[in-house]
Amino acid sequence: MAWGVLRFFRNKNLKYGVNSIVVTAIVIALAVVINLLVGIPRVTFDLTPGRIYSIGDVTKELLSSLDRDVEIIALFDELQPPSTYYISASNSQDALNMLYSYAQYARVTLTFIDPDKNPGYMRDLDPDGTLSLAKGNFVVRRGSKTKKVTLSELFDMYTDQQTYDTYVVGMNAEEVFSGAIKYVAAEETPIVYFVEGHNETSLSDYSQLSNYLFNNNYLVEPLNLLGAGEVPEDAKLIVFASPKLDLFAQEIDIVGDYLRLNGGMAIFMFDYDEYAADMENFNRVLGDVANLAINNDKVRSEDDSAHLPDDPYTIFYSTSRNSVFAEPIQLLLNNSRSVTRLMNTKEWITQTSLLSTNDRSYSEPVTPTQEERAGPLDVAVAVENEGGYMASKIVVIGNGSFINDSAVSMYGSQLYQYNSRMFLYTLRWMLGEEDTLTIESKRSSTPQLTITQSQTNIIAIFLVFVLPLLIMGTGFAVYIKRRHL
Repeated sequence: MAWGVLRFFRNKNLKYGVNSIVVTAIVIALAVVINLLVGIPRVTFDLTPGRIYSIGDVTKELLSSLDRDVEIIALFDELQPPSTYYISASNSQDALNMLYSYAQYARVTLTFIDPDKNPGYMRDLDPDGTLSLAKGNFVVRRGSKTKKVTLSELFDMYTDQQTYDTYVVGMNAEEVFSGAIKYVAAEETPIVYFVEGHNETSLSDYSQLSNYLFNNNYLVEPLNLLGAGEVPEDAKLIVFASPKLDLFAQEIDIVGDYLRLNGGMAIFMFDYDEYAADMENFNRVLGDVANLAINNDKVRSEDDSAHLPDDPYTIFYSTSRNSVFAEPIQLLLNNSRSVTRLMNTKEWITQTSLLSTNDRSYSEPVTPTQEERAGPLDVAVAVENEGGYMASKIVVIGNGSFINDSAVSMYGSQLYQYNSRMFLYTLRWMLGEEDTLTIESKRSSTPQLTITQSQTNIIAIFLVFVLPLLIMGTGFAVYIKRRHL
């Protein structure tokens, strides 16, 4: 009998039957676990480079530090994410998945209101119509302070210049929502005025910078000095963005008094222009309040390691950590002017070089009457002037195009982000802000693998010959083994 039991357990059919039962049990268990995980709401994993669908440490710190409640209102049905011609409902769902992470914080609530089912809600939310709300919008609110967010703001779009098709290539939801929360949660939002009237680059051409500044709690407004007759009292800072015409005589005292008497703050950015004037009135003000002058030239580098290949006018700059920059930044600037620090030293003026070239660079004059000067050359200088009734700060940059909208395509999104970060750090230094919570945009990237021709040949041989032989050999070995079972 014992021998019969032993033979029973050694039976091949029983052996393979038990194996089948074990495998089946494992498969059923896995299926149960997977179904349980699917049943758990909003369990997601962000495996994208840069984790563009997840909130970062800066946002977590911002949300944890809120001292008053903030409400995010989505004007649509939660089960029907909005879509447009370019943005699919699936894209919207990706943004919502990130938004759910915000609602996990105690001071943040997320509410869905479908205007079709509650037609009077948008009127109650925006009685004056200043927000121009529509279905599919978001509203971030704290008390009476509100900020509208549109669906298109949440995504990084790309338009193919050949086919004119537009695609979603990234998501900006964290930058936009965190910026809106930072805006409504702030007690004060500084106003930065971009001066007009000197054929400056239009403020509309700085839309990327304006959005970036807004998302870091700054408002950007235009200002015509001749029309206003003065710098507004609510101005925290004024910016001259690539003026092509000189200051008017009436503006010399307006700008000079603002900087000299009122502790004003100003950023002057001058682009290279082969037809540009010498900017005598600008230099009159800069010489008086900053001991600086902007040159009518173009900076050229003869150091091959310091500029783009075959382009000595597009130069790499590296900032160092100092009172202005919280961290070193790598920049790439095209066609810059140089800035001269004047020799008549004034003890109440402190100058700090922000961007400079090495000694293998040259100041290439625009007019033939000027002589070429050898480097090192300053391209951006920060100044503190303590000689007036109130201390003022001035920054002069020999480039203004490095942060306009065209710079995104010229430098690429990553380098443009460094450029705008330099501008933001400059603002914070000028306004004496200690806040280091910088909300950055996230861009999706497609990792690329570059292989040589020889590597391509090896891969082809492996796929065409080696891999099929391995498969056939494995099959033949299994066949032989089963014949002897």
